[in-house]
Amino acid sequence: MIITANQYHNYFHLRKLLEIKDTPAQLYMEGNVELLNKEDYKILCIVGSRKNTSYGRDVVEYITREIANEKIIILSGLALGIDGIAHKEALKNNLSTISIPGSGLGREIIHPQTNSKLADEIVASGGLLISEYESQFKATIWSFPKRNRIEAALADAVIIVESEAKSGTQITARLALEYNKNIGIIPGSIFSPMSVGTINLWHEGATPIAKREHILDILNIKYEDKPFENGSLFETEINLNNLNDHEKKIMLLIETTKSKDTIIANSELEFTEALVALIMLEGKGYIKEEFGEIRRVR
Repeated sequence: MIITANQYHNYFHLRKLLEIKDTPAQLYMEGNVELLNKEDYKILCIVGSRKNTSYGRDVVEYITREIANEKIIILSGLALGIDGIAHKEALKNNLSTISIPGSGLGREIIHPQTNSKLADEIVASGGLLISEYESQFKATIWSFPKRNRIEAALADAVIIVESEAKSGTQITARLALEYNKNIGIIPGSIFSPMSVGTINLWHEGATPIAKREHILDILNIKYEDKPFENGSLFETEINLNNLNDHEKKIMLLIETTKSKDTIIANSELEFTEALVALIMLEGKGYIKEEFGEIRRVR
């Protein structure tokens, strides 16, 4: 389906594109176009580094889970890293999602190719794919920044999860600021290059995001002023009642993602005892191991 600029006024969320200087002449659509007419839904753009850390993945899992029952549509760019994770977590939590790749929508050329199956899953789930380019257009260096202006314009707010000092994510953030959109950033380690971009945005007035209320605030969604079950990124409580002493000791060490070797070394347990505790915790769904790094799941 093709929607031209003179038809944007027929779609509630597409009207935002008429307010920017470089309005796309047309958009190619595949999927549930009616998402663009959900006036009572807010569009939240979640973007970040293609070289995300496990912390970045944890954050996206957390924030999509926290807003699963809200009238929010997740928008991202189908890229590797945070973008793809945002789409996948939206699907997992039954949130509608819109993807704007930097290429055309033809599956044989969609960029990146590794996410072509994800594009199919988005459409099958009732989501939407959007591109300014014809089906067989291959992504170029300049097509990504042009794509970013559409993301920033359609979004009611943007959350930057992880970002280097110079990146496509920073372009999206700068454009969103130019379009007077609210920007949220995820606080990260001051020692990580993935935090440089977000820290810079924080100094420029972006809102640090640590819990559900912060997300609703930047989207201007009203909510009851009461504590939420899952707390914040820094306040999550763990039910240790079902764990033995060794498992409890290990869990208390995993406040943030750590390597298996570090956890075992700091546990003050025998190697075998610590290893068994880790295996049992993973089996019970408390932790997850990826590439030698272990993080909490709950």
